[in-house]
Amino acid sequence: MRMTNRWIQTLSLRTKLIAIIFTVSALASMTGFVIVLDNALHGLRQQMIANATLIAHTVADYSAVDLAFADPQSAARSLAVLESSSEVNNLVLLNNDRHVFVSLHPVLSGTVFQATPLDVWPHGESLRLIVPATYRGVRYGYVYLDYSTRKYWRDAQSQLQEFAVSLLVTLVTAFLLASWLQTSISWPVIRLAREAQQITQAADYTRRIVPSSNDEIGELYRSFNDMMSRIDQHVQERQVALDELRRQQAALQESQENLERRVAERTQALEVANREMEAFSYSVSHDLRAPLRAIDGFSQALLEDYAPSLDSTANDYLQRVRNAAQHMGRLIDDLLRLSRVSRSSLTPVTIDLSAMASEVLLDLQQSQPERCVDVAVQAGMSATGDAGLLRIVLDNLLGNAWKYTGRTEPARICVHSSVLDGETVYTIADNGAGFDMQHAGKLFGAFQRMHHASEFEGTGIGLATVQRIILRHKGRIWADAEPSKGARFNFTLGEARLFHNDGDSVGEK
Repeated sequence: MRMTNRWIQTLSLRTKLIAIIFTVSALASMTGFVIVLDNALHGLRQQMIANATLIAHTVADYSAVDLAFADPQSAARSLAVLESSSEVNNLVLLNNDRHVFVSLHPVLSGTVFQATPLDVWPHGESLRLIVPATYRGVRYGYVYLDYSTRKYWRDAQSQLQEFAVSLLVTLVTAFLLASWLQTSISWPVIRLAREAQQITQAADYTRRIVPSSNDEIGELYRSFNDMMSRIDQHVQERQVALDELRRQQAALQESQENLERRVAERTQALEVANREMEAFSYSVSHDLRAPLRAIDGFSQALLEDYAPSLDSTANDYLQRVRNAAQHMGRLIDDLLRLSRVSRSSLTPVTIDLSAMASEVLLDLQQSQPERCVDVAVQAGMSATGDAGLLRIVLDNLLGNAWKYTGRTEPARICVHSSVLDGETVYTIADNGAGFDMQHAGKLFGAFQRMHHASEFEGTGIGLATVQRIILRHKGRIWADAEPSKGARFNFTLGEARLFHNDGDSVGEK
C-alpha cells in the first residue's frame, strides 16, 4: 500500500485527474454491464429450464396412458417425435419403481433413477429432471429428461461478446472524455505551480498572479497572493530576528559547554554507581549460590549413594529438592541479569506463554500435592519478550494466585488473553482473598503488603519486581480486586522493536 501511495504521488496532476474520472466512469459502466449481463444470463437459464420442464410435462401427459396400459410400442412412438430435437439428449419413461419402461436412446440395463420429482440439476453439458406421469390423478410412472445446455452456452457466449464490445467502446469513450475534462482543472493549477517555482528560484516574493476566474481556482490564486505578501513580511522580520539570534548564539554556546560538563560529571558518577551495584549483585549471587550448590550436591549424593535404601517417596522428595535448588539458581541468574539490565539489552524472543504458565502451575501443584486447585490456561498464547524475565513475572503472579487461594474452596486460577483497543492484554485471575482497591496505590511498591504476615507469608517484593520487568518491556500492569472475591492482574507487553537494545534500567521510571 505504501509503495502504491508513493507511486501515485509521483504522477502528474493531469494523469491523476484522468485516472480519477476514468476510474469512476469505468467502475460505474462495468457495474452496470455486469448487472445487465447477469440478468441476461439468468433469463437465458430460466428460459432453458422452462423449456426443459415444458417438454418433460408434455411427454408425461401424453405417456401416462401408455404407462397405465403398459403399452411400450405406443410409448416409443410418442417419444420418437422428439428424436430429431437437438436439445433432447435422451428421454426415458420410468415405471413407479424407477425402472426403465421405454427410452428414446439406449440406457444402461437395470439403471435405477433416484432423483426427486420436479428436481432440476446440472450434469456436465445437460440438465436432468424427473416429473411424474399421471392420468386422472393417479401416478403411473415418471418421465426422465436429459436436456442439452449447448444452445444455452452458445447464447451466453454471444451475449458475453456483445457486452464485452459494448464495454470496450464505453471505456474508450470515458477515457477520451476524461482527457478532455481534466484540462479545465489541471491547467490553472499547473500555471500556479510554475509561478510558485519561479518565485522560489528567484526568491522574489513581491510577484503576484492575476486570477483568471471567480471559482475555487480564482480563490486559490488570491490566497496565494496573500500568502506571498505574508511571506515577504516574514522575510523582513526574519532578518531582524537573525541578527538577534547571532547575538544569542554566543551565550547559547557557553551554556551548552556548561551543560556538557555537568552531563559528563553525572555520567561518571552513574558509571561508578553501576559498577558498585554490579559488584554487590555478584557478591549476593555468590553468597546465595554457595548454599544452593551444597543443597544440590548433597541431594545428588544421597540419590546416588542411598537411593536403593530409600523408598520411592523419599527419592521423589530428594529429586524435588534438587529441582528446586536448580530452579533457584536460574532465578538468581535472572535477577543478576535484571540488576545489570541498565547496561545490557534485553533478548526479545517469541515465547509460548501458555506452556510457560502451565509449567509454573505444575511446579506449584507438585510443591503442594495435597491442594486441589482448578486451573485453566488458554491455549495458543504467545508473547515477545525476554524469556527469563517473563518467567519471573509468571512465577510471581501465579505464585500469588496460588498463595491467596489457599483458604478458598473450591480454588480457581485462570490465565487468558484478550484484545483491547488493538492491544493484547494478558490476565491472571483467581477467586482467593483479594484486596481492597482503596489501597491499590501501594500495590506495586517494594515491601508493601496488602495482607498481614500472619495471614499470608511473603516479603512484598514480588509485585514490585513484576512491575519493573513490565515497564522494562514498555508495557503496563494493573489490577482490580474485591475482598474475599479474588483478584485480576492484567499486563501488556510492548513490541520487540520498542525495547530492543533499550538501556533504561528496570528500576527507573
